[in-house]
Amino acid sequence: MSDSAGLRLLTVHAHPDDETITMGGLLAQCADRGIATSLICCTDGKVATIFDPEYAASEAEIRPRLKEIREEELRSACRILGVSEVHFLEYGDSGMAGTETNQAPRLLAGGRRRGRSPGGGPHPPFPAPRRRHL
Repeated sequence: MSDSAGLRLLTVHAHPDDETITMGGLLAQCADRGIATSLICCTDGKVATIFDPEYAASEAEIRPRLKEIREEELRSACRILGVSEVHFLEYGDSGMAGTETNQAPRLLAGGRRRGRSPGGGPHPPFPAPRRRHL
């Protein structure tokens, strides 16, 4: 049994579903070990590509609700993974460079201080232009 009392992990992800794809196993393992896990999702996911065939067939109906759908999917994934806290910054899903919404570093610093996390899990370095601005 490890001594995980008081340990916290804060993770920051660009989009809903990145937490599961990039580090879902780590989040679940930390939760299983009693480490309090927090997650910050930077963008709202509303301009995401719709891969689900059922949703894609009804895109005209789904697209206006995609932000809410992706948020609930993220909350469900976090429940399964054992994530203690979920926070949404709700930045637009693209076009952040040069816009007012490109204030993530200041806001993230505040969240990091509140969580007192010793670190987080970085994304692998794959080419996604909007990630450069987070």
